[in-house]
Amino acid sequence: MADEQKATFEQSAEFHTFSGGALRVDLRQLTLTDADLRLSGEVTPETFMAIGREMAFNLLPQVRNPYDAATFREDINIEIELKLRPALLNAWREQGLTEIEDMLQELFASDTNAFYMQSELWLLTSAVQTYIANVEQRLFSKAGFQTLWAKELETDPTPQELIAQYLDDQGWNYDSPEDGVVQVLTGTDAGRWALLIDVDDERQLVQCLSVLLDDVPEARRSQVAEYLTNLNYNLAFGNFEMDGEDGDLRFRTSMLYGSSPITAGMIASLIELNLGTMGDFFAEIQKAAWG
Repeated sequence: MADEQKATFEQSAEFHTFSGGALRVDLRQLTLTDADLRLSGEVTPETFMAIGREMAFNLLPQVRNPYDAATFREDINIEIELKLRPALLNAWREQGLTEIEDMLQELFASDTNAFYMQSELWLLTSAVQTYIANVEQRLFSKAGFQTLWAKELETDPTPQELIAQYLDDQGWNYDSPEDGVVQVLTGTDAGRWALLIDVDDERQLVQCLSVLLDDVPEARRSQVAEYLTNLNYNLAFGNFEMDGEDGDLRFRTSMLYGSSPITAGMIASLIELNLGTMGDFFAEIQKAAWG
């Protein structure tokens, strides 16, 4: 087993999710081995439910044991363990950051704390709740689970691998042409459209495009352009756009990942926000374009 360094401390930290939510974790210990760096602490049951809903700390359905039926009580805090993504730990070591005290200082330094408190940078490896099973006999019991993230990760998956994993998990049929742009035919009860997902490795950019199958008629393009301008004004994420020459209309969401590792949760949010927004306005767009 790899040699361990441990640092015990007490500090409340606020981690932020990809969707903008905040998760309070009362941290207790930092553990460093040759293989990984782990934070241990506890959260309230309400916070743990939020972690599950938002798939924070990369707590995806596929990383939990499908046969695990652990349930938690609502009156006792839950102990969690978080593992820093391997790419970041390796980057620290390349910069000469090898001692646990230096890593602890880096995590909570005022100029870097906001970056390291992004939940996407951490992998939830376990969640355990300890409670008294028998008061008279002072017997304690535990309920919980361990995720696949508990196993050592050698490399981070590529954006292309995460996209394929997401689409496979949804059971969707999709095409991956030579240009690398993934194509999916999707839609709602209101109609169908094409979803295009493109990864630009050079620019380190992932883009999702929901594209109408038919071009907007020339006679309606000015009216539709004005409608889309007003629509975009109220959007918090993404934008609708139309080619004035041929009437090609689409909704675009994009994400720069840079040197930070991209995660399955980030890919899922990007795609689902795109599809959800197009679905919300599809019927109105159809009416504006075709009456």
